[in-house]
Amino acid sequence: MSTLRRALATAFGSGRRGLRCCSACSPLKEINRSNVAQLKAICTYTLPEVSSLQTGPLVVDGQVYFTTDEGSYAIDASICAEKWKQHRHSDTPSALLVNRGFAYTNGRLFRGTSDSHVLAMDPADGHQLWDQVIDARARSTFRPKG
Repeated sequence: MSTLRRALATAFGSGRRGLRCCSACSPLKEINRSNVAQLKAICTYTLPEVSSLQTGPLVVDGQVYFTTDEGSYAIDASICAEKWKQHRHSDTPSALLVNRGFAYTNGRLFRGTSDSHVLAMDPADGHQLWDQVIDARARSTFRPKG
């Protein structure tokens, strides 16, 4: 299985009924009707861009990763501080300025872009490992190098 396919399978799962619920459901049992009112914000982050934030935040080893249409971000959850941010300009931005977030597998972050690219990024500092163009008209899949 290719690295990208593993990343997508890890992020979205698979099964007889298609994609499993990965962003709207939580198995948390500690939060219930009797204590939900006691929840309070412990960390906030103001985006440096105007965007509709529809990403599903991804938490790996205490780091929170999320995306916007052109931005990729990492927050150290233990101290609520920006770890890194990367900006990638697109000549064809999403009409709603959204992105659905990162996938993670084998020590790499993966994200799609509105101009039909898939990026692999290093979670430590956000630098790009590779950038693969997707041919939406092709019937086959691609195999990125690395």
